[in-house]
Amino acid sequence: YSAVVNVTDIGMHAPPVQRKIKLGKPHAPPKTQAFDLSKPLPKNLKEAMAQVDNWNAEYGYKYAVERECGAWIAQGVLESTKPGDCLDDLTALNLGMQFTVKTDKKRQFKRAKLRLYVAAHERIVKQGEHYFENFSQTVGWGRLRQCCAQACEEGFVGCKQWDTCAAFLYAKNEPGTVVLIKLSEELAKALNVTSFCWCVKAAYGLPSAPAQFMKFVRDILVNDCGAAPSKHDEAVFIIRRGDKYVMICTWVDDFCVLYNCQKLYEETRDTYFDKVDGEEGDLDFMLGVNFEVDVELQRIKLHATTAIEKIAAKYGKPQRESKVPMREEDAELVHVELPEVDSMEWLDLREQAGIYRSLVPSILYLATTCRPDICFAVGVLCRCLDNPSARHIDAMWILLSYLVGTISFGVAYKHDVLTRGAHVVYSKLKD
Repeated sequence: YSAVVNVTDIGMHAPPVQRKIKLGKPHAPPKTQAFDLSKPLPKNLKEAMAQVDNWNAEYGYKYAVERECGAWIAQGVLESTKPGDCLDDLTALNLGMQFTVKTDKKRQFKRAKLRLYVAAHERIVKQGEHYFENFSQTVGWGRLRQCCAQACEEGFVGCKQWDTCAAFLYAKNEPGTVVLIKLSEELAKALNVTSFCWCVKAAYGLPSAPAQFMKFVRDILVNDCGAAPSKHDEAVFIIRRGDKYVMICTWVDDFCVLYNCQKLYEETRDTYFDKVDGEEGDLDFMLGVNFEVDVELQRIKLHATTAIEKIAAKYGKPQRESKVPMREEDAELVHVELPEVDSMEWLDLREQAGIYRSLVPSILYLATTCRPDICFAVGVLCRCLDNPSARHIDAMWILLSYLVGTISFGVAYKHDVLTRGAHVVYSKLKD
């Protein structure tokens, strides 16, 4: 759920300054059913306040606004301009707002969230800077799965997920960066600053924000927690003391933490959360993937049940069943002639082609994360996202039917996963 709202529509009083909570034992907010998820997301703050129940609900919209504004104040993100500051050669960027609603894997309400962001993208693009040059290093899914397998092989006592709140507000701007922000009168009052401000932190929306936060995290994990970055993936950090370990896989502000020593884990956790505000929870759903962790059996399973349910709910469950991701004859789709643009066939397929362009990339993420059994089928379908034939569209529905019928399939690791040997079977579709 997300909606971008205009800051000029905001009318609110300045929230109390939130102090950083040092979490000796970080915890996630308790779940509540007071928030009505059936109501549409508000497009501005006035609409949010008009939804009285959701505004006043525990962890509702009011909580989200006060928390985000409080974090910006506490972290000193903005500094008011002073008389004499030279603003002539600078273009002021607007400050935007985005509301979201977080749910658990069962789509039960957890909390509302507001994100203030600097509307810098359009300005940056005009200057010729490319966002990919400033992206943060994130753990690759192959490496994350390898860490899960390694934890099962060495033995583990726990798997946790960390979430850093207001993550990008901790890191300073990239050296040499000067950012001038223009705020509405209402938002300036809420944040206790003037209408024109200097943004001194790597806030959301600035192209260097993810990379700067990664440097901030690396400094804490390496210098304070004593972790060493992996030689194979800079987003993986490992702490070892003899046969004891803590493995931390970072994906911007979401961390997957695996460990076999409770004392070492608590020491690492407390050190990290002494520097930042955040939440700790069991590793059960992260980055759109379900995790099933069984400490007794020393087993970790990754599957996409929640994602497949969402896809089926959005596009509809296929009427027919399929026990295979792709029929043998569909392996020839790579050689099928595609419809000629503006032909009758091309025009007749436009509606289904639109679904195809949206559905196939959604399934591609499943193949990347935890469904290697569909990789070949997805690879074939991805070759013609712009102009699929009727056979391609039919193959898409067969693949979705297969996913719905095998919704609990995934990748599972157990204690003997490395020592027993793996049996690899290649599909004859590749022949």
